[in-house]
Amino acid sequence: DYDTEEAIKSYKLKLIPIPTKILHKEIFKIFTRCEKPSKVFDSWRRTDMLTEIFPELHYCINIDQSQKKDRLDLYQHIMYALDSVPLSQKNHLLIRLAALFHDIGKPQTETVINGERHFYNHENVGKLMAIRIMSRWGFDKELKDQVGLLVEQHLFNLTASSSPISIRRFITRVGPDNVHNLLDLTNLSISQN
Repeated sequence: DYDTEEAIKSYKLKLIPIPTKILHKEIFKIFTRCEKPSKVFDSWRRTDMLTEIFPELHYCINIDQSQKKDRLDLYQHIMYALDSVPLSQKNHLLIRLAALFHDIGKPQTETVINGERHFYNHENVGKLMAIRIMSRWGFDKELKDQVGLLVEQHLFNLTASSSPISIRRFITRVGPDNVHNLLDLTNLSISQN
C-alpha cells in the first residue's frame, strides 16, 4: 500500500545493507509463495529498492522490444514471463528464476543496426549475469547452474520437422534431465509472441 511504500522510501538507507542469508530467504519466498511475483518487483521499482537489490532488472525498464507483438518493454516482458509460471507447476522455482533471467543480458548487448534493435549474444551474457546475481542472493551452485543452462539455451530452435540427429544433438547439449524444463521456459516466451 501507499503508506508502506513511502516508509520504505524514507528508510531505504537503513534497509539496504541486507545480509545474504536474509535476502536469500526473502527472495526464495517471492518465487515460492507469490502468485504474481511481479507485484514485489513493481513495489521495489516504485520505492527505488530495485536499483539497490536488483539493478540489472532496473536497466531493463524502457528497453524497447519492437520485434515483440505485445509491445511490452523488456522489464514488462520479463515480469509477464515470470507471472506466467504458476505456483502449482512442479518445477516453478527453477522456471521462475529462468524466466526472470532469460533476457537479463539484453541491455548489455543492445545494438541498433539500420534502425533495428538487436541483442546479439544476450543468452550467453545473461547466463553469466544470472549466475552472478544468484550468487549475490545466496543460491546454491546446483540451482545456479540449472538456471544458467536454461538462460543460455532458451533460444534453441527445434521444430517438428527437425531431423532426428538435430534432436539428439540438442538433448546431448542440454542434457536429458533439462529438456522438459527448457520446454517449460520456452513455452512462456512463445505465448507472448
